Amino acid sequence: MAAEQARDEPPRPPTPTYGDETIEISHNSDLTVVVMSTKNGNGQRRIVHFKVDSKSLTTNSEYFTASLRFNSANGYNGNIELKDDDLAAMHVWLIYMQAAKEKEDAEEHAGGDNHAKRRRLESSQDRAVELALFEKDVVKDTDIDRIWHIINAADKYLLDATILRGFFDLWYKKNIQVSFLEDELARQVVLPCYLFDYPEGCVLIVWIEVGFNCRPVHVGNVEHTKAGEVDAKAGEPADVA
Repeated sequence: MAAEQARDEPPRPPTPTYGDETIEISHNSDLTVVVMSTKNGNGQRRIVHFKVDSKSLTTNSEYFTASLRFNSANGYNGNIELKDDDLAAMHVWLIYMQAAKEKEDAEEHAGGDNHAKRRRLESSQDRAVELALFEKDVVKDTDIDRIWHIINAADKYLLDATILRGFFDLWYKKNIQVSFLEDELARQVVLPCYLFDYPEGCVLIVWIEVGFNCRPVHVGNVEHTKAGEVDAKAGEPADVA
């Protein structure tokens, strides 16, 4: 009976959207990623169409690789639709995934051994690219709330957080002033420091959070256990003053 009633019900109307903006991420785009926000108070979703190079997704995300493979196997080569996401956070991710793909292409074209590639990766030219990316409005206007939306997107779509290591370095230096760091912000930024492999910030903030009662240890993967102590993998606990 319930199944028959369900068949008799008219299809639900699509969720109303607004905005409907189109943003080009790649000049060689072959795929559109349609990102829809969570519903606002009026039940509407804001929608943005991102024109991307599909390889920038498949080289940086297992989720998108599987999604595109599934679509292809079922004869569907249309858009990818994402719902309930922060549009600005996804915009940041797509910008940096495209940059990572272009960097990888350049390294493969240049050839050479891995050591030479590493040197190129850390070159001044590479740093200039990072600075240019950071000057994009959606990137440089990122606040701590957007940082957490970026982290949520990484978890949801299996994105490689190391892609944003250069971004987070610049963001931290711009937004975190240790002398004026409030407790709430300090707690909010510890996990991002860990996830983006930024041990300098993580150690310093943990040091502040326990009330300057410990000597900082400059190692990675830091987590605090209780006031007055810092436990760090591959390092000794900090001495208590």
